[in-house]
Amino acid sequence: FSAPNGICASGGGSFENTMNDSIQDEFARLRACEDEPDLPDALERLRQGLASENSRVVERAATVAGEQKRASLEGDMRTAYERFLIDPLATDRGCLAKTALCDALRHIEHDDGDFFLRGIRYVQLEPGYGGSTDAAAKLRAICGFALVQLSDSRALDVLVDLLADTEKTARAGAARAIAHAGGPASELLLRLKIHLGDSSPEVMGECFSGFL
Repeated sequence: FSAPNGICASGGGSFENTMNDSIQDEFARLRACEDEPDLPDALERLRQGLASENSRVVERAATVAGEQKRASLEGDMRTAYERFLIDPLATDRGCLAKTALCDALRHIEHDDGDFFLRGIRYVQLEPGYGGSTDAAAKLRAICGFALVQLSDSRALDVLVDLLADTEKTARAGAARAIAHAGGPASELLLRLKIHLGDSSPEVMGECFSGFL
């Protein structure tokens, strides 16, 4: 079936433009919250942003909420995170929303160690040129740091594994978190990693910096 005069094509473009306008409106509302945290409806705007189906909108809402330490949105952040675990390649390509949500929860000192423990083990393989890439490396690093901040007794145990992660971003994050933990055990772990070496200068830099 082919509609005359390109009606279908035109209608599709109009729908797409409407969707884009709606997303731009969401971003504008969030920018206003960022610029003016004391807006009367700032909390509601952020809550709506976290409930968005667009992962980039949620990413922005989570970033603003975390920076402003909006602890009252803790439940909304957890709900959004769980939502993006469903069919993540379609709903959260690049793991943008989930990473920002974990970082926001870390900023507000969310005290559920089990949540961050699950996050430190989360992997999101995405198809790419020449194979697949793991988009969740930064998320794992953030969760590792969060466990240290919570003084969770399991932190160093899982950070040892993260220090051997396949992704350099995760390994660098593990080194940073281990250094932040401090103490003799952390010093020994960093010394061992320095002796073993790493193919990534970024990881080695974090190890040396943390050790010093």
